[in-house]
Amino acid sequence: MDLGRFPEIGAEYGISDSAFSKQLPTIILFDSGTEVLRRPTVDSSNKLIKFHLNMLNIVEAFDLRNIYKKCKENPPKKTTSPRLKSE
Repeated sequence: MDLGRFPEIGAEYGISDSAFSKQLPTIILFDSGTEVLRRPTVDSSNKLIKFHLNMLNIVEAFDLRNIYKKCKENPPKKTTSPRLKSE
């Protein structure tokens, strides 16, 4: 999401789009619409905890291997979207 174009979404999730922000980029993992994890994050004194953004750190921090495994074991059920039905 480009917070420069959609700053209201950044505000909704507590992400500053300031040129001086050290929160960008921010990655948020959602499960069923609920935020589960975010990187970088802040500590109890609202100080940013550094997160080195690279593929290995993302895979490890977000436990993506296990998430992928769970998704493969329990694929979503196919549904027909009302918009796709012929009229």
